[in-house]
Amino acid sequence: MRNIRILYVCTEDEIKKVEDIATNVWNEHYISIIEKEQIEYMVSKFQSRDAIKRQIKNDGYKYCILNFKGSNVGYIAFKKEGNQIYLSKLYVEKEYRNNGIAEIAIKHLLHICDRDGLEKIWLNVNKKNCKSIEIYEKMGFVKTAEKVTNIGSGYIMDDYIMEKAV
Repeated sequence: MRNIRILYVCTEDEIKKVEDIATNVWNEHYISIIEKEQIEYMVSKFQSRDAIKRQIKNDGYKYCILNFKGSNVGYIAFKKEGNQIYLSKLYVEKEYRNNGIAEIAIKHLLHICDRDGLEKIWLNVNKKNCKSIEIYEKMGFVKTAEKVTNIGSGYIMDDYIMEKAV
């Protein structure tokens, strides 16, 4: 798909674009899954400019903006862990879903795995996020475990772990 570009995030302006997309997607998509207060907490803790900068600088994450026909419509965040890639974030704005953007993002990660001799991609996804689970399964991911994580302030993440072998 020529209309989709993956742009690595390097500048303050690009980090701000990711933060804006995160705020939009989380408030649109997750409102039917978790409470508004938890959305605000999680965006602030994990997707604010400061959090993104910290993840890039200290934690080894790569962030990429997903650009579709010249518009920044989503992003991914991932990092290598041993012989695998952890896909931490894959979000696409609602009006741009069903255009193959997520599939291109996964193909990009598969290319990295192939290039670097990595064995799999893994992610965690909220158990109530049925739409995303269905999409991941269509792309070859399988549920391998369940995980409950205390993220502070009385909130938890109740997730499936999903993996895709390369």
